[in-house]
Amino acid sequence: LASAAVAAEDGEAAEDGPPAPTTLMIRNLPPNVLQSDLMRELNHSGFEHQFDFLYVPAMVGASAQNKGFGFVNFYTAQAALRFASSWHKKLRFGQKSWQLALNISVAALQGKEANEVKWDTPKNRRIRNPNFKPFFSTAPAPAPAPAPA
Repeated sequence: LASAAVAAEDGEAAEDGPPAPTTLMIRNLPPNVLQSDLMRELNHSGFEHQFDFLYVPAMVGASAQNKGFGFVNFYTAQAALRFASSWHKKLRFGQKSWQLALNISVAALQGKEANEVKWDTPKNRRIRNPNFKPFFSTAPAPAPAPAPA
């Protein structure tokens, strides 16, 4: 993420480089964290209305535990960078000091559209419980904040 920081601050891709990342992978999620828990924590930590995709793959069944990771796509590279800076190597969701801290990294698949193609499958569409199916926002991206005068 550090290599994308300058591009993200400018809001553009680096010269002749790929666009700054907006989709991040969150590793080391405690197994009992549901997608709704992650969404609530994102909203409470200042990222409400700043992401359009969220998914925490889970083992559907009696345990209903997550697989230890999740994905989030932000509307802007700046929001993704702020998120990574504030969540990487942090303990959340009641994690204890002896547990692995969250690990935030750039996801291999970038953007809401690419994630819709991968995750919005007939199998996932049959899932009724919102904690086990990908969240795709239908709201338009918020307007950018005006530049300081």
